[in-house]
Amino acid sequence: WPRSLRSRAARSRRYWQIVRIFARCGVRPMGRGLQGPRSVSLARSLTEALDRSGVVFVKFGQAMSTRRDLLPPEFTSELGRLQDRVSPLPWAQIERVIGEELGGTGMFTEIDTDPLASASIAQVHAATLRTGERVVLKVLRPGVTSLVERDLDIIARLARRTEARVGWARAIGVVKLAEGFAVSLREELDFRVEAGNLAAVGAAAGTDGIVI
Repeated sequence: WPRSLRSRAARSRRYWQIVRIFARCGVRPMGRGLQGPRSVSLARSLTEALDRSGVVFVKFGQAMSTRRDLLPPEFTSELGRLQDRVSPLPWAQIERVIGEELGGTGMFTEIDTDPLASASIAQVHAATLRTGERVVLKVLRPGVTSLVERDLDIIARLARRTEARVGWARAIGVVKLAEGFAVSLREELDFRVEAGNLAAVGAAAGTDGIVI
């Protein structure tokens, strides 16, 4: 129970940290809807708040920027400016994860320590298996799963709170949007889903692809 208590306390601190960020950025509920003279400034404030709140909130804003069926143009335009800005992790940290997940790098004859790509969830490296096959090695960033789960819980709580208090939030279904985003992000964390999709695409195209 002490570990559970510490976890709840940390989650509560993070929740109030996010609330303060939104307040400092000037995000205020608009009871009459998202249209109106204040909509542009609110869109900018919301984008700034999401940007300051970390990678999970940035991804949520990116997902919302595609919902032109629900949000006015000024919101989708501002939210569309959000981008993942992350630096590549040092190779030593990536190698440690490979060791924990695969028991080491013994199955590879070569791994390019310079990443092909680096994002908020994972980092990608080119590698060669001992069988001679060239593969793409996608490595989950250390600690990202617990971070995602913590912030998804906060997004869900904020969504429920907003929908209970604000009419436009109920109209666009903020809670369901948050739930859909959570499902999508959890699938992104499960590389088996991506590997299955790539295998299906490769089979349809008549080509082979290997992702570890």
